[in-house]
Amino acid sequence: MAGLVLRYHLFLSIGMIFLAIWKAAFENLPAITKAVQSVVTAIVPSATLEQFSTPSLPPDVAIAQGVEEAIRYMPVYAIFGLGMYALSSVLYKVATFEDCKAAAVELNKEIEDAKKKLEAKGFKF
Repeated sequence: MAGLVLRYHLFLSIGMIFLAIWKAAFENLPAITKAVQSVVTAIVPSATLEQFSTPSLPPDVAIAQGVEEAIRYMPVYAIFGLGMYALSSVLYKVATFEDCKAAAVELNKEIEDAKKKLEAKGFKF
């Protein structure tokens, strides 16, 4: 059992990696914002960017706020994603659950043996 990696080991490892990435993203928020702004302005035409801005909020500020908001709520997104993974894996296992006929026969035999022992002690069914 020395080399066995359990599921919770993986989740804890992924969680620690996620927290490290999240902390680094917060520490480097201005650099990430500038990189996202340059990528968005290179890909999206300026006329399209102007459509999404408001008179009080220019496109570069809107992009910066969007990046900051995405990084701030990243743990919420991760928890939601883990919840969806857990729900889908449980539903998949329930949907693909196979009957075990040998175990059913063994269980019925044990029930009959228990009934016989209880009837011998005076119980009536």
